Amino acid sequence: MLYGLSRRITLKIAEYSSIRGQKVITTTGPNPTSHYHKSPMTEMDTPIIRCWVDAATSTRIVAIVLEDEREYYIFRIKPEWESNGRDINWMEAIAFELLVSVLLARQYTGRVLVNSDSTAALAIFSGSVSRPGHLKEIGDRLKSQRFNWPFTVRAQWVSGKVNLAHPFSKGKVVQGLFENNIFNHLPGQRFKNLTAWWSASNSPGSPFSCFIKLPSLFDSTLEIPDLFNIHSVVSALTSDTEPCISVHFDTAHYLFNCGEGTTRSFIQQKYGIKKSKAIFLTQMKVSRLGGLTGMLMSLADAGVTGIDVLGPPGLNHFLASARSYVFRDWMSANTTEITQAQGLEKIYEDTFIRVYAFSMSPQISEAISIPVKRKASGGSLRSSSPKRPVRDNSDGGSERSGTQHSRNTSILKGVEADEWRATIIRDMFPGRSSQNQAPATVNKENSPPGISRAPRPRRSLNRLPVFEGSISTSVAYLILGPEIRGKFDPKAADALGVPKRERGKLTKGESVTVTVNGVQNIITPDMCMGESEAPTGFLIIDCPTKDYIPSLPDPQTFHPIRSETPFVLGSIYHRAGPGVLRDPRYRSWVATVAPPECNHLVASEDFSPNSISFQSSAHLSLILSELDKDMFFAPRENDSKDEIAKLNNVFQNPYILCPGFVTEMTPPKPPVLKLFPGVKNNLYKEHTATHARGESLLSTDDERDSFNKARQQISDLMSSHTHDPAPGDDFRVTTLGTGSALPSKYRNVISTVIQMPNYGSIILDCGENTWGQMCRRFGIDETAPENAYSVLADVKCIFVSHIHGDHHMGLLKLLTTRRALTPAPKDPLYLILNRASELCVREYHDLEDIGLGVENGVRIVQIEKHKSRCSRESNSRPISTKLEEITGLLGFDSIEAVPVRHRTNSCFGIVARHNNGWSFAYSGDTMPCDTLTEAGKNVTLLIHEASMADEEWEKAAEKGHSTIGQAMEMGTRMNAKYLLLTHFSQRYPKIPVIKSRFTATALAFDYMTISTPHFWKVGSYMGALEKVFESELTADDDIAMD
Repeated sequence: MLYGLSRRITLKIAEYSSIRGQKVITTTGPNPTSHYHKSPMTEMDTPIIRCWVDAATSTRIVAIVLEDEREYYIFRIKPEWESNGRDINWMEAIAFELLVSVLLARQYTGRVLVNSDSTAALAIFSGSVSRPGHLKEIGDRLKSQRFNWPFTVRAQWVSGKVNLAHPFSKGKVVQGLFENNIFNHLPGQRFKNLTAWWSASNSPGSPFSCFIKLPSLFDSTLEIPDLFNIHSVVSALTSDTEPCISVHFDTAHYLFNCGEGTTRSFIQQKYGIKKSKAIFLTQMKVSRLGGLTGMLMSLADAGVTGIDVLGPPGLNHFLASARSYVFRDWMSANTTEITQAQGLEKIYEDTFIRVYAFSMSPQISEAISIPVKRKASGGSLRSSSPKRPVRDNSDGGSERSGTQHSRNTSILKGVEADEWRATIIRDMFPGRSSQNQAPATVNKENSPPGISRAPRPRRSLNRLPVFEGSISTSVAYLILGPEIRGKFDPKAADALGVPKRERGKLTKGESVTVTVNGVQNIITPDMCMGESEAPTGFLIIDCPTKDYIPSLPDPQTFHPIRSETPFVLGSIYHRAGPGVLRDPRYRSWVATVAPPECNHLVASEDFSPNSISFQSSAHLSLILSELDKDMFFAPRENDSKDEIAKLNNVFQNPYILCPGFVTEMTPPKPPVLKLFPGVKNNLYKEHTATHARGESLLSTDDERDSFNKARQQISDLMSSHTHDPAPGDDFRVTTLGTGSALPSKYRNVISTVIQMPNYGSIILDCGENTWGQMCRRFGIDETAPENAYSVLADVKCIFVSHIHGDHHMGLLKLLTTRRALTPAPKDPLYLILNRASELCVREYHDLEDIGLGVENGVRIVQIEKHKSRCSRESNSRPISTKLEEITGLLGFDSIEAVPVRHRTNSCFGIVARHNNGWSFAYSGDTMPCDTLTEAGKNVTLLIHEASMADEEWEKAAEKGHSTIGQAMEMGTRMNAKYLLLTHFSQRYPKIPVIKSRFTATALAFDYMTISTPHFWKVGSYMGALEKVFESELTADDDIAMD
């Protein structure tokens, strides 16, 4: 089966001679041969018609380009095309079948060269697909017809970057192709069958709703102009996402801001990342950059080989602080720090966009204080101007096993400090084509003295030099799209005698020389081209508080840009803090800069509703809550704000920022909501309304039957089930994230909260967007007895098992949010983590206050510092021997960090025993591990990772993880009373099968809360859960690569 083959594999594509029925196999691939099979009945001088085919699920378009005939054909597939197992491979194969129909209808005879970037379609066309289903049906139809074809066909693979049909299938060739729903207004022409001509009568059974044929689009060349320049909203302002704006061209994408949850938003919205060229940040705050490290790893893993990252001062410091867990040898990352500047400065330019920037900073003397209510629940956030954090002079100790340099790099200053950070980033992202090359070494000429012998700067466990630049800068961006060249006038070219083969040069701005009646004339582009259109631009302004308003630049600073390149300002994105949009100074500045027709897209705490960001996960959780509303919780939202009417008093043409908003740049248009097939932003709202009416969301009889059976079984068992009171009955476990490696549509990365009444809470690992998950699980209603703010204020300890990003990239957001709580928590927060994780925290504190060095702030416990052994032979490290206050706060007799077996040297589990008689163990990431088994003997609850299915035990061993069966065996050996499995591979489409002697084994789900007396229920729920996951989950949660 050829699906998903690497393009390095040579494909054998069949070449058919229809007249004699010969089948000649030739070899093609990424570097196809240039010869063609000669049919005995085809003269060598018979012309070759070059064809290109492509299909796209996002537009439902199948496109065919006949290069030599200067024609293309577009077919729109009906919305229901995706039913019955059809997928993109089916669409790509249909493109081949449609091509045959076109050629037959045009009565073409001769040789045909078909170019496609789909290996699956090529395999189908060559007859290599034998499995039953829709693809085999297409192959069989082609096979039965090919002996009647009056032409010879040869197919070859080409890159999608050069496939001329690719832009057509995306709807990107004709400007305004989708205007006014053009496909819904075409004449009612349909395919009667695949060998009929366009004039066939309608056929309800056809998969095609309509087609459009545009002949002679290009009179001179098939160079395809890239007119699909849009900017779109990937994520909006909610409790779990910050706005992310994507500027989208056919071959290039650009991102503006990358807060927590950005990667997951791309997955949810089905946006692609593979063509990303640059990321721009407005502030060096975790709210704007919390998802950057995860995005960089996702980009590299998607095949991106180079990315530009631009932002305010501190960008290099932040990236260098992530050196222990963010590195990809095959990708380069080029960083630019935008320093304070007067007016607008050009900071970036390529073929598609030009970006200008201006800096803003708070003017404290002109600040207007914003009163903040103080609540006993700790439910408010401070709103104040940025202040430099308390200087953290600790280097966090040292670790002998880490890479040390002959000079203490933490004391470097100025240029030397900057160069050391840059050296680290170059080593994190060297951009080598092969990982087998020799490790990078520090360049002696460009590196600070005394550190040239360091083998890998990214492995340094010395603290970074303290960052001394501005920490309050906010950068605004003016983005200009490309100038749109004028239309080519073929009549003028004919009159001037320009040959068709030369006309492409004119469209590229080149002059040509022609000879007419023996006279040579130089033809310049302006003789055959219409006037070019001025580029369209848009602004992104991030104004955190009113204190920044005085630093907005004089509107006159836009004039030099306009004089150099006249542009139209079509839109402004406003990321505005409380009170900013209502401030007359801000409104006056905007009115001066923006023309009346400018669109204003607003993200502000004053106006933006807290809508659901991740619809798929929310919908699944809502369905699970039908099974047990006290165990499975639907995410909380607050969609009551309807502020458009008020915004009308602030701006003309206002819009509340919403995921899926798309704004065309040329010509500038208002934003419209355009979602990919399968994406529906209001799905959760509709379903919560259905749920509130008491109606079920279950879609099949099997699901309803399984739920009813589970409820009945629980009801029957309740009468006979007895539970004797036991220590630990009152603590609750909430699984905020239950996935591994990367977030997906249905599971966020790992994080677990244990809440102990009268003692406080402990968080076990905190992957990216843990705070957002907490907001969705507990809500942000400050009047509620329990809300996310009160839960966070009650957290006394956070344990980070190891340095891999999926276990700690949400930590900084938790700490900055806790630091902003008003009133401040009454107790300190202890971080138990390893040396590398500690460095990330301390170094980020240079950029944003996370509570180090303040009363009842953050206190760090570095695991490696505590080398004394426990009385057991487990080599555990007793943290509580040094910090007895942890045990006093949380009521534990002991807390032990236990070395476990993973792919990193410093990876730990934790075992905690409470003075009330109950205990828990948490594995972190590990293979089956004797040290954890011994340390956790007879624990009440074991929380263990179960990354892989049992049949993937070899892969689990390779990656340092456990299978489900191995996790259960660990519970048996440990004699744990209860077992909670979590950290599942994001590729699991179904519920794993549980086979264990444990009657008290539970699978973790996002937003699930369970206490030990209720573990027995989970076994009765398994059948119902399996049914739901069969219909809800798919294995295609990877980020779209197109």
